[in-house]
Amino acid sequence: MFKQILNQRWLLMSLLLAMQMALMSTPLIADVYYRLDFDSAKITSKGVSEKGREYRFRKEGGGMPGRIIKDQRNGSAVLELRSKPTPSGHSKDRAELQIYSGITFNRDWFYGFEVFLPTGVKMDETWQLLLQCHQNGTQKSPPISLNLDAGGNLVLISRRDADTYNPLWTGPMPKGRWVPVVLGFRMGEQGRARLWVDAKSVYDRRVPLGWSQGDRKCNLKTGIYRGESDQAFQVRLDKLALGDTYREVAPKK
Repeated sequence: MFKQILNQRWLLMSLLLAMQMALMSTPLIADVYYRLDFDSAKITSKGVSEKGREYRFRKEGGGMPGRIIKDQRNGSAVLELRSKPTPSGHSKDRAELQIYSGITFNRDWFYGFEVFLPTGVKMDETWQLLLQCHQNGTQKSPPISLNLDAGGNLVLISRRDADTYNPLWTGPMPKGRWVPVVLGFRMGEQGRARLWVDAKSVYDRRVPLGWSQGDRKCNLKTGIYRGESDQAFQVRLDKLALGDTYREVAPKK
């Protein structure tokens, strides 16, 4: 009887060890936390709702409510964000979609999307953000952002405690066609910034990201956020995805 119990325990321990080894040898499966393709999305009083999730709009100044339109390339639905010229009494315009407010530090994040700028639009002469991860608990500029400059460029920006403007990479931002973009980043002292444009890696460096004061989280937002302007502006977005790896979030053709 005692020998039988020992054999059963040995068998159980062997099975547990085999299961542990199998789990260790199995590659981790990346996860996409949020994905918006707008084909089943609806505009709500708060923002955009799709597949049971609500994404908030942030409006300010000349920023207008977002709208879902049919894209000419294949008839699929996309999000259009617009701003009128900055109205009197305001110093900036905002028409942003909040993707996720819980971006944590010291881990890798990847955000992919497609962006379309109409040929006639002009970037603001002061400052204009297409994408930002604003650190919660601070009133400072975002530690990492994708900006649009007056020369028609896309600019990857990082900032630290001195609130310095540090352009990490600058490249032309095409108009009149859809452009796939993926931003990979890790917040914290051991930070990292990576960028792919048109499915090509254009930047990959380790760089500290985040303010020493404030929460260890940031709020990921995309759309229109700019300084005072006398120009109207619009941008279209599609295939938004937030996940663990480039492959999971890179826009598919």
